[in-house]
Amino acid sequence: MARGVAYAVFVLPVIFTVAFSTTVLAGALDTMDRELNMWPGGSHESSLADGGITIIGLHREYVESEAIEFQIDITGAQYDCGTLDIRMYDSVGELVEERSYESQCFAVESLPLPLEGFSTVAGPPGSYTLTITISAGEDQSLASAVFTVQ
Repeated sequence: MARGVAYAVFVLPVIFTVAFSTTVLAGALDTMDRELNMWPGGSHESSLADGGITIIGLHREYVESEAIEFQIDITGAQYDCGTLDIRMYDSVGELVEERSYESQCFAVESLPLPLEGFSTVAGPPGSYTLTITISAGEDQSLASAVFTVQ
């Protein structure tokens, strides 16, 4: 008798919870524009153990003439001040856009940089690669992301 109560109280709720959550997750991921992202903001991320760059808010797809906006999160004490280079290449590898912020000091609190002064619109349809490099003395960190323009 006690064994049956233990199963009803402890085992059956676990089985029902797993079955229900699996059904809900499968239904949510079944729609066309959904993806499972366990680490939000990390989809376009490149970082080193001692610091690096994270690209935040860059979409995977843009419409032609749409504004391309994103933020950069820089971590690592060696990157408090340095030179930030932003380059955008087309699918052939030709440079489309380039910005350089030389001898800049970044927030120590590791807040994302809003990139004031960087503004670009999506060009002709195709695939583009965004490459961001920060150099501080001999230390360098690189992050890149690919997006498409429809």
